[in-house]
Amino acid sequence: MEEQNKYGIENLKKLMHLPLSLHMAYEAASADGKIDITDAGHLMTPVGALVPAVMSAKEAERESRDLTDEEKQELIDWAKATYKIPNEKLEAKVEGALALAIQVLDFVHDVQA
Repeated sequence: MEEQNKYGIENLKKLMHLPLSLHMAYEAASADGKIDITDAGHLMTPVGALVPAVMSAKEAERESRDLTDEEKQELIDWAKATYKIPNEKLEAKVEGALALAIQVLDFVHDVQA
């Protein structure tokens, strides 16, 4: 029997929080049709997500390589509960954030090699 859920997804959540919170900050900042200095407060969440994302990168890489369909659905459910993304866009946003997170992990791995 194939071993599933060996690593879980907690570190992937930390890593995915960065692009998802950046998206939400952009949505909030651009809601009035412009982005200016008064929108700087919206960037606090993504900036705060940077260190946890970097610190969880190595474990998140393992988790991404071991990701099951159930864990992918759990990530979608987590994003739905955590971020105000319309349902019709939710899965695409989560998949995009996951793909971006994996690309960042690959880049970091390549730089370190």
